[in-house]
Amino acid sequence: MQLSARTGQNNLFKYVTGLNPTNSASVFVFSIQNANGQKSLTYGPIAAGRTFAPQFRTNLVGGTWGALTFTGPTTNNNQVTIIDANTTQTTRFYRISISIL
Repeated sequence: MQLSARTGQNNLFKYVTGLNPTNSASVFVFSIQNANGQKSLTYGPIAAGRTFAPQFRTNLVGGTWGALTFTGPTTNNNQVTIIDANTTQTTRFYRISISIL
């Protein structure tokens, strides 16, 4: 798989997310902040014709990814921020499943 424009994100990933593979500034961002016992997830940019589904797991050894229950979303500069509605578990792993409609 070829990396595009030295961003570390391959061309297939950029296509699925709706990014421009020839533009090094065109990258998908995913960050997690922990404040006041709440975890907020920010991701984007959001492209038309794509579905973005936040998911979680409590460990990376076994089990499956489940749909994340969240509050929000709020959108700012084509990035989405959501709050994990269930932060009672001390360890959670997150990902965003992205698909083309």
